[in-house]
Formats: sequence, structure tokens, C-alpha cells
Amino acid sequence: MQIEHLILAKGSAVDRDSQSLSVFEMIEQMQIQAPQFPVNVPVHAVLVFRRQSDEAGVLTEPWQMSLKAPDGKTLLSQNLDVKMEENHRRQRLRVNFPMQIHSDGTYHIELRNRNHDFNSRSLAIDVKALTDISKRQ
Repeated sequence: MQIEHLILAKGSAVDRDSQSLSVFEMIEQMQIQAPQFPVNVPVHAVLVFRRQSDEAGVLTEPWQMSLKAPDGKTLLSQNLDVKMEENHRRQRLRVNFPMQIHSDGTYHIELRNRNHDFNSRSLAIDVKALTDISKRQ
């Protein structure tokens, strides 16, 4: 199983009837204005996994999602057990978590297979953090 997509958004929803996924306000960069830090920003990670052609049957694989601060410190680490049914080519997963913002810089969302280091994906989010909200840009 390989990671096909890693998307960060402010919201997501699955239609009850069609099972279609909608993603709201994708996050590529952020500007945070708060009177003090750290501040938690609720985000949704939308993950899509794809079955490789040589894989058959039910697949269950251990993955790990991490949030790293600009200084490299791990702010959040969450284990995910991804299960793909026998007749499915893709499996999607939504993970809601608080993105903790401490300062300006590039934050990294990392997703890796705990069994295979070569199978990973990283998403960089540039954040401009302002504690003095009177300095609006």
C-alpha cells in the first residue's frame, strides 16, 4: 500500500448517500493572529492510500503521522492502522487534530509507513504568526 494523497484542510465531509468526500479550505500556508502563543488550529488531514498491483487480499498496515515545528521538535505523533478491504483499490482516511502554532516558520506534516521507511510523504506548511494583532498586514 502506498500513500497517494496527503491534504491538509480546515474541514472535510463525507456525503452519507454517495460516500463522496468534500474538502473545505485546503491549507497551503497560514497567517495566524493571536494575542499569545501557542495557539491550536483545528485541521483535517485527508489521506488516500493506493493498493500496489502485486498486493492481494485484505491489507492492514501501520502508519504514523507526525507534526513537526520549524525547529524540528515533534509536536504531535499519532499511530494509524490503515485497513484496505480485499476488493478495494484505494482507501481514504480523515484525521482531525490540533496544529499547535508556536512561531513563524515551516511546519511539517509527515506520514510514514512504520514498516517501510521508503514509503512516506511530507507536507510543508509555511506559517506567519503574529502576536501583536495591531500589526495586521
